[in-house]
Amino acid sequence: MADDDGGSDSATSRATVSVGDGAVLPPLGSGGKDLVQTGQVVPVKVRIGCGGAFWSGLAPAIAMVNGGETYPAVSVSAADQPGVMRELDGMYLYNLRIPSSMGSHDLVKGDDLTVRVEPFGSAGGALDVTIQIRK
Repeated sequence: MADDDGGSDSATSRATVSVGDGAVLPPLGSGGKDLVQTGQVVPVKVRIGCGGAFWSGLAPAIAMVNGGETYPAVSVSAADQPGVMRELDGMYLYNLRIPSSMGSHDLVKGDDLTVRVEPFGSAGGALDVTIQIRK
């Protein structure tokens, strides 16, 4: 690197970068739109890790997106914290209740929603699954 008087120097920095992968596990994540009913409880399961190794100790955030707006995920399980997936048997789980409305919009057959899981918070990427209301 050269400066304004023609002198130069070099610099190095040690940085650690962690790269991981995530997968949505069945019953969601079929690759298409997963069909659900309002009021139904859907177990949202994800695996986060790298090279087959599971990353434990995370607290993935989970929310629902509709029409560009983000809404809190609601669980029916006392084991779940609102909007936070829990670790269980090498995966993260959230028992998501499919709402009958989002904001002022009543959900009807054919409406698409996105289930968004952010394993590292809002700055770290997301796993999105599209679900569609079938009844």
